[in-house]
Amino acid sequence: MSKYKIGTIINFCSNEASFLAPCIEQVKKFSQEIYLPVCDHFFDGSKENQNLLENIFKSFPAAQFLYYPFSEKIKKTRWYKKALSHFWHSLSRYIGYIHLSSSVDYVLFLDVDEIVDGDGFLSWLDSLE
Repeated sequence: MSKYKIGTIINFCSNEASFLAPCIEQVKKFSQEIYLPVCDHFFDGSKENQNLLENIFKSFPAAQFLYYPFSEKIKKTRWYKKALSHFWHSLSRYIGYIHLSSSVDYVLFLDVDEIVDGDGFLSWLDSLE
């Protein structure tokens, strides 16, 4: 484990479930906190696969899944209209961020299909002064 306390936030939806196990296995090598914000809808507004999500949540006890609701009201705000393509992605990262403990030294934000070389990352991290 690193001399630094790392919190990792991983954006995730069930369409990318095939990447989840390798992503979590690698970040477990250097992260003390792993959060996966998950919306109950896909970012286009269609419903998520609830049964699949429930099975996934049970299968990965090393990670904390942060399940949050999609809101049609948000779509009516001025900020949402200006940043439509990034709104839900950024909101997910923010939801993960606010759950991190204050003792975290660094935060790594990933999409679930970004698989980190955990050993290489840990080696690089521990070489920092």
